[in-house]
Amino acid sequence: MKLAICPKRKKRQDSVCVLQDNACPHTDALKMATLLKLKWDVLPHPAYNPGLAQSGYHLFEPMKGFLEGKRPQNGEFIAGVQCWTQEPPKTFFETGIKKLPESWHKFTAVNGDYNAELCKTFPLCC
Repeated sequence: MKLAICPKRKKRQDSVCVLQDNACPHTDALKMATLLKLKWDVLPHPAYNPGLAQSGYHLFEPMKGFLEGKRPQNGEFIAGVQCWTQEPPKTFFETGIKKLPESWHKFTAVNGDYNAELCKTFPLCC
């Protein structure tokens, strides 16, 4: 597998990094021993931090604004969310993805600690 990965990662051929979930099936002794035998770097999976959650980073804050003050009934909520996801400009999601490194940098600068004050200064991260 390492031979298949290296040509695709020309700038980083010194090792393979694995970011795995902390769930027990992913961290059992046999799997960890295999990763060590392969000399792969195993990165610790950070604790959940709302500032680092990609799913909520760019999507939910604008969606909250769209739904603010609305009290949908029954299927109206789902229809409203579906409508909202079709309305953003084509660049909406691309813009959000491009902003991720800035958000990650701000949170890694504080060692991944959740910081409510930081979220206030960078509202799209939470």
